[in-house]
Amino acid sequence: MRNLTELTDLIGKFEAIEPPLQGFIKSLHEKYRPLNEGVVSDYLPELAKANPDWFSICVVSADGKIYQAGDTDRLFTMQSISKPFVYGLALEDRGSEEVVRKIGVEPTGDPVNSILEHEELTEGRYNPMVNIGAIATTSLIAGSDPSERNRRLLEMFRRYVGREVSVDESTYISKKNKNNLHRAMAYMMLNFGTIAGNIEEILDLYCQQCSLMVNCRELAIMAATLANGGVNPITGERAIASQYVKNLLSVMYTCGMYDFSGQWAYRVGFPAKSGLAGAILGVVPRQMGIAVFSPPLGEHRKSERGVKVFEELAERFNLHVFHGVSQEVTVGRCERGFDRPPRRSDRAKLGNKTLSTPYLETEEERDRSGNGIHSPFQDFLEQLHQKYLPLRDGTPYLSEPDLVEINPDWFGICAVTVDGDVYAVGDYEQPFLIQSISKVFAYGMALSDRGRDYVLQKVDVEPTGDAYNSIVKVEESSKRPHNPMVNAGAIATTNLILGNSPAKRLNRVLEMYKRFIGHKVFVDTPTFVSEQHCGDRNWAISYLLRNFGMIEGSIGETLDLYLQQCSAIVNCRDLAVMGATLANNGINPMTGTRAIAAPYVRDFLSVMYTCGMYDFAGAWVYNVGFPAKSGVGGGIIAVVPGQMGIAVFSPPLDKRGNSVRGIKVFEELSQRFGLHIFDPTTSVDTFLQWMRETRT
Repeated sequence: MRNLTELTDLIGKFEAIEPPLQGFIKSLHEKYRPLNEGVVSDYLPELAKANPDWFSICVVSADGKIYQAGDTDRLFTMQSISKPFVYGLALEDRGSEEVVRKIGVEPTGDPVNSILEHEELTEGRYNPMVNIGAIATTSLIAGSDPSERNRRLLEMFRRYVGREVSVDESTYISKKNKNNLHRAMAYMMLNFGTIAGNIEEILDLYCQQCSLMVNCRELAIMAATLANGGVNPITGERAIASQYVKNLLSVMYTCGMYDFSGQWAYRVGFPAKSGLAGAILGVVPRQMGIAVFSPPLGEHRKSERGVKVFEELAERFNLHVFHGVSQEVTVGRCERGFDRPPRRSDRAKLGNKTLSTPYLETEEERDRSGNGIHSPFQDFLEQLHQKYLPLRDGTPYLSEPDLVEINPDWFGICAVTVDGDVYAVGDYEQPFLIQSISKVFAYGMALSDRGRDYVLQKVDVEPTGDAYNSIVKVEESSKRPHNPMVNAGAIATTNLILGNSPAKRLNRVLEMYKRFIGHKVFVDTPTFVSEQHCGDRNWAISYLLRNFGMIEGSIGETLDLYLQQCSAIVNCRDLAVMGATLANNGINPMTGTRAIAAPYVRDFLSVMYTCGMYDFAGAWVYNVGFPAKSGVGGGIIAVVPGQMGIAVFSPPLDKRGNSVRGIKVFEELSQRFGLHIFDPTTSVDTFLQWMRETRT
């Protein structure tokens, strides 16, 4: 999360840092120009004619300054990069509610041209970045006839680019002639009633949008327009209503790189879109747009040079959207040798205390929790509690009937800031099982024990859009589980936790929980035993993983530890403190104890953001917009980076296994206080300051 005042200062420093920034871009161009990897796409004859040596890089700041290297004037076709911009036009034409009802926002984990199953189509389990979703998006463009729709499409791109754009006729004709797969997709959607209209007219417009000619500098300007809240920083013209910018950036972040989106979010960490011509467009919100053009494509059909350039830019200038949790994020840091002043959170402050040793709150300070606090934020939490307490939707999870008492009316909300201030209402001290929320923290232990590179060899970070207990979700080539949040990935992660014996491994897990929460945590033995006897699916997953070499050692011991970590007893306030610890760069704001090494906080938040809510992850990013993890015990933990942790506890679950009341509360909190990380109209930093100033 970036303070807008700081970013304004950053942009003001661009003149001063121009030589280092321009020099670094030039050095990247020189470094990767000799690269002889990747293959030029032969999907269309026009694409196959591209010279593999073409290579350009451009960065455009949100105030219009341009930094570039290579032949940034060379024209090429947009191809799939057109999709998010057309999606934006559909949002303006139809409104987000109608568009989301017709086109989902869930990442699929599949390549661009995948044909979906009947259930996936009828339930909208696709997104506007894959071809089938992009065709549906194009069908929503308003206009009385094809000519008007085409005119409106070209006018929209003119606002982004800053000039009149035109179609490359040769590419357009080739694409139309090779349109059988797209035609099959469109008629399949028409058959199931998911699109309407003249299919040939829809496909014609789709082919035209993909055949528009731009250059690398213009792509960077388009990206900078999104970074600038929808206003073209060169012309000053608004290209899209600011309210829809976060929607575009959300789908670009989770879906823009197809089956490489998770890795991109993990390593690069800002919204992007690629195309088969060899271009990649990236948006650093509120800061800049970046574009790279280089035709040779590597794995996942992404520009080989482009991916490497973006990875180095993100690493060099700390552009990952979650890097700001642990370090001041400015491109200008290169001017200061990457130093930074000590953060308030680094000093582990609580209120007006500076903590040099672990701190345990007093009973008097514990009494401040919940209704003892007077602030507009506390008042709003109480209003949300009153509003949703009567809600009766959903069903609590039971591993075994009559094993434990679960009251569907239990409902608690708690927020803990990085200052250690606690806001709570309802049943926030009611104990419950952490369940799948444990997966995030077990992943952190695996990272600490084995290191990032080793863990990635065993468990990937790709969202799939599938339920948490999908049994067959391992990657086709590597056989890794897709991510550590689904059961297969979580079991593989638990297998990586070190310890000389089962007891020592369990003790390490409980000690980890203690660092995050601030007090001892215990395992609910009856639940653990019950889950042991209902775990055939987990045994099946485990044998599959061992068959592929993804886990080793005793399956029984691994599953016992996995079930024990899920059977830990916590309450809503505990979860909020755990979330605040992640928001505070891994330091527990209540005790001053470091719970996790700072470099791994970004990893936590990345997988929570893209995978933490399973087959609701895309919708969560779209509507709520900050990292979260749910559990079938009824808890949801969320992190507003650099600001606070928020938790909701309410046992009734929806069909995806998420707390019904919890989802409602988080959606309202995000909307009311502008907490979405891609919202260009608000700053959560100023929100935290407002909380400090209004608390009495």
